[in-house]
Amino acid sequence: MAAKKIYTVWSRDRERKTLILIDENDVDMYKTLILKASQKLQVDGSSLALESNGTPIDSEVLPYLNQMDILMLLEKSETWKSTDLFSVATGSTVTIAQSDISNLLLQPFPEGAIFEEREVHPTPTEKPDSTPIDNIDLTCKVDCNSEFLWTNFEIPLERLNSEQLENLGNGVRNKLDIKFLVQLIVNDMRLIKKVIPMKAFKIVAKKLIDRYPLIFRDVDEDGVVLGDGSHSLVSKLVERNNYLNRPHKRKSTEAQSSPIVSKKRVLSARAGCVNWSPEIGHHDSESISKLTENAGTSDEQFVQLLEKTYPQIRKVLNEEEPPFSKLMEEWPLLFSKKAIFWHFNKLTNSDIHLMDLITSKCNKITSFLKTKLKNDFDDTNLVEIRTITNITKYFKEDLQNLFLKCKDLPEITLESIPLSPYIIQTGEEENMLYFVYLERELVHHDGYTTFIEALKVSFSLFFILNLKYPRNLCATMELLQRMILKIHPDAGSKSKKVCATRKKVFNFMNSIKEG
Repeated sequence: MAAKKIYTVWSRDRERKTLILIDENDVDMYKTLILKASQKLQVDGSSLALESNGTPIDSEVLPYLNQMDILMLLEKSETWKSTDLFSVATGSTVTIAQSDISNLLLQPFPEGAIFEEREVHPTPTEKPDSTPIDNIDLTCKVDCNSEFLWTNFEIPLERLNSEQLENLGNGVRNKLDIKFLVQLIVNDMRLIKKVIPMKAFKIVAKKLIDRYPLIFRDVDEDGVVLGDGSHSLVSKLVERNNYLNRPHKRKSTEAQSSPIVSKKRVLSARAGCVNWSPEIGHHDSESISKLTENAGTSDEQFVQLLEKTYPQIRKVLNEEEPPFSKLMEEWPLLFSKKAIFWHFNKLTNSDIHLMDLITSKCNKITSFLKTKLKNDFDDTNLVEIRTITNITKYFKEDLQNLFLKCKDLPEITLESIPLSPYIIQTGEEENMLYFVYLERELVHHDGYTTFIEALKVSFSLFFILNLKYPRNLCATMELLQRMILKIHPDAGSKSKKVCATRKKVFNFMNSIKEG
């Protein structure tokens, strides 16, 4: 068994005291001691000093200290000095004689007290008890936001009962067990620091996921990890911490500045796009104008032209954001079905034709939704439209933000449809056609013969033109993005309410996987 050393640690106000056991073989005893003492004393510890004379302690001398020495745990803004006189800032300066210091130290220090060193000139009949001690700056401070603090955080599994531990070990998802463990973790994290950085939640979540991946990792029914796999668990930890902070939560009254708005807009536009802003090389300055001409019948020639003009097109779309009517006028070939699909695949490194898999996943989704929607389940329409309609009902959204049925196009008043990509179905049974509109302009006059083809075109345009999903259809669109197309952005989203939408989508996908 490794030898242990015991240290006595006090908080600066002397109200909290603890004993800490440290393994002598610990390569970083100093940081480990601060971490454990911070947890026990509920102090945001940053450094240590000797209680007896204020000498700062560093990692080099800690192993050689006398175990009878008392150590003071100090926060980042605190200092500890052994002085002959104290100046206590309580509205006025108070001078305390050397003989009274021992009595003073028996009492808690006043809130906000400041202690300063002063030189004393004894009277002729008195002799100084000691000489003043020079100021010594504290060193070797530890930042409690550092990765070290949180990567060494111990998940309190020992406080779970045997049944809960068995469920975790066997991969059994019990909501009450998960809730209880989340509460334990957040409570322990708050003992270290009340204002917990997001990075800390992610580090702790990763530790738990690595131990119990079957319980806590976000994966879809195909086993594909969603994002970094930690979003659901991080959200639970953050929500619990926010709940505990709620009585003290303050809302910022400052208006959002335009740089922040711009940063968020770019983050949304880039979400899921791995080739959003490619570097422009030495291309033919006339090449982009060739998109107004026919590139020939060869698919190879057409793809070469799209490849060559892609960086320039992305630059225009990202920086100038021209209206769709202007784009159609200048680059009509860019909005042919072939070009749209190629551009989406190049932009996202995903295959838009994965959308065809909706049909194969319909049965599993339908079985789940029937149990949730019951009497409100839609059992009409084509299988793909029916499935998406029921998904929107589950999320309490409205498919009419994306799709509308009518007998004939002239019946539609264009002013009544959204500016975002929109699908209109016309005709009945075998004569049905699907037309896609963008900014109330028709994308392809001949239309599409299937709903899935129209959906693929619409979905591609959201990414190509940096558009956000319709406000009342965000969860449905993000579900298609993640579940079908396997696009899991590291950051950003095309949804309006990012966290709320992501939580709904991940919960749905986890339910489908478990079902």
